[in-house]
Amino acid sequence: MDQSGIRVTVERRTGIRFPLEFRLSCRSLGRARKLVEGTTLNFSRRGLLFAADDPPGRGEKVELSVDWPTKIDGVCPLKLVLQGRVVRSWGRYAAVRFMRYEFRTRGRQAMTLALEGQERQTATPAC
Repeated sequence: MDQSGIRVTVERRTGIRFPLEFRLSCRSLGRARKLVEGTTLNFSRRGLLFAADDPPGRGEKVELSVDWPTKIDGVCPLKLVLQGRVVRSWGRYAAVRFMRYEFRTRGRQAMTLALEGQERQTATPAC
């Protein structure tokens, strides 16, 4: 607390947080192999914070699959696949530090759903 009695907090994070909300699935890479669905709350250069009904515990290695809003050529849906370790977990929230990541396509079924409502072309783009 400072002299006026107001509690002062110091930001210790080195990276900027970007408030981005995307659907995700989280799979534990340990023995339990638990799968939970959730929503991202924010991203930084090194990690993300997400909310789920039963998030993994601190120290667990996880693989996250995030539905990315951008599409290749405006047609092929993407997902961001991340592997990392849970560095904090409390209540419905978990913070994950990235170890590796890559973008992948969401597959042919997702592409077909993305094309619904659009004119179907004779040459379907490959995802």
